[in-house]
Amino acid sequence: MPSFYRPLLVLLPLAAGAGIALADSPELRAFPPPASLSLDEIEPGMIATARTVMRGTEIEDVELEIVSVIHGVGPDQDMILAKGISESLEPHGIARGMSGSPVYVGDKLIGALSATWSFSLEPYVGITPVLQMAREAAWGFAHAGEKADAARRPDGRLPGGAEPRSGLWPRDDPYDRPDGRARDPLRSGPAPTPTPSGFAPIGAPLVLSGFDRRLVSLAADLFEPWGFTVAEGGVAGRTQRGGAIQPGATLGVRLAGGDVDMTAIGTVTWIDGDRVHGWGHPFFQMGEVEMPLVSGYVHSIIPSRLLSFKLASGAEVVGTAIGDRRSGIFGRLGVEPRLVQFDLSVTRFGATETYHYEIVRNRFLGSTLVGLAAANSVLSRGGTLSEETIRFRQRIVLDDGRETSVETLFTGDRTIAQIVRILSDITRLIATNPFEDVDVDRIEAELVYESGIRAAFLTEVAIDEDLPAPGDVLRGSYTLRDYRGDESRHRFTVPIPEDAREGRHLLLVGDARTAEQYEAERDPRSFGPRTLDEYLERLATLRRTDQIHVHLYRSSPGVLIDGRPLPDLPPTAMSILRGPARTGIQAGLPAELVHEARLPAGKFIQGGHTVLFEVQKEKP
Repeated sequence: MPSFYRPLLVLLPLAAGAGIALADSPELRAFPPPASLSLDEIEPGMIATARTVMRGTEIEDVELEIVSVIHGVGPDQDMILAKGISESLEPHGIARGMSGSPVYVGDKLIGALSATWSFSLEPYVGITPVLQMAREAAWGFAHAGEKADAARRPDGRLPGGAEPRSGLWPRDDPYDRPDGRARDPLRSGPAPTPTPSGFAPIGAPLVLSGFDRRLVSLAADLFEPWGFTVAEGGVAGRTQRGGAIQPGATLGVRLAGGDVDMTAIGTVTWIDGDRVHGWGHPFFQMGEVEMPLVSGYVHSIIPSRLLSFKLASGAEVVGTAIGDRRSGIFGRLGVEPRLVQFDLSVTRFGATETYHYEIVRNRFLGSTLVGLAAANSVLSRGGTLSEETIRFRQRIVLDDGRETSVETLFTGDRTIAQIVRILSDITRLIATNPFEDVDVDRIEAELVYESGIRAAFLTEVAIDEDLPAPGDVLRGSYTLRDYRGDESRHRFTVPIPEDAREGRHLLLVGDARTAEQYEAERDPRSFGPRTLDEYLERLATLRRTDQIHVHLYRSSPGVLIDGRPLPDLPPTAMSILRGPARTGIQAGLPAELVHEARLPAGKFIQGGHTVLFEVQKEKP
């Protein structure tokens, strides 16, 4: 699957992280919590009131009885245990979407609903103490914009221990499968089985609107392991506007907008000026984020023996989430988030449909969401047939104006998986590059369908003369066989350089993959970019699948220096470079590329052949 950062999602109502545990920290003094009771003042038997939305936008009071205060449920973490005693909870108990619902004793805010137990016979609930939420949010507000949770560690490794790739593409090349089929890049492992004795974050309903039903099932595979209930829904209608943002109101985080909507639903805990706090547990625990905060409308609470959930719709954007910490999310109201603008046009049967999506700027979620949006566009246009060919173009523009593009062709019965893979993988490769911290600003893609399978195997290559001289034009032919068995022969020419040396040369005529493999062995430096600019250039120069690639190689006295070929060195230079005090030098240059041509074929090409021949100064 695309690079989907799997955070250490702690299944507890969570508190402040390292370095922000002291109540008298300067951050907490700058961003103080609301008036509250200390944990020592909270006693069993106290009656508390939670505020949440059960239907529409009306905030209701739900009575709770304090059962206990549990200390040390995690590092610097405590939890208030309570039981719901309101009749309004009887049909469904504690429901996903109630996360963050503020809990008061008298007029003092003590915390937010955050945890519960699956299959519980009574509505027990865990409450994250407000001071824990305030400490972590205060640190986040004080250090917002400092990239405290930068995606790259100082050693260049990615979160979770992943190492930057030495090459451009992931190691799990989908074309390495024995059956030759591309894997589905969005597949995830199965969701964990809930346990009756373990408590977990209440979680958030993730409501999808405008998606093909098959993708809703796929989204469930992806997101439910992270504690979400994935549900089909709709957007709030003209008579179903989101409620005002206040404690107890619905507070959503929108992952994708535009022609679809994907919003996770929670609740506001408290507001201080333009700062809003909610949920009481993590979203994905990704630290510093930039995501749209939206109001919401609750259609109903769907009862479930496992865990009920609010069926709700995201409404208007009200601000931007800037922090996703262990004890909740927080953000600023009235601030518009930056989003990835994704435009995709699909041309089929002479008609063109254009789709527009707005995707969160997030290096771990973004590529998956791009893949889901692309798949939705294809499926909404009738999916893919077993005998179709798709011409694909993609342009990616970064937030600093730099850009790259890719163009290729797909054919056969797995085109949708290949389209999704290339769109999501390229987005992920750029977003998680190990060189610079950049954001993707916009993506433009174009799919043009053509009827029939346009594919051919390169079965034979021949040259007219096997002893050409420098300055000659080498002439030859290659044979293509289509999937029906029909063959066609095509001519090509290759210029022999005027300064060509006598000796053996190799001619390669093949598909994109064969050409890439030869070049990776000959020039490994170009397949291991060391700057983002090289990364973008490498993407833009990827060899296309609908071309015949013709390479002329000759043996050369030279070396590889840090992976870069340095051919035609005199003996003295070779002797110096091979000295024992030199590092990063590999003697024995595999070959020198003296000519390359990319011949349009108009169809997906597979196969490759090589021909050895001698160049002689004088013809015999």
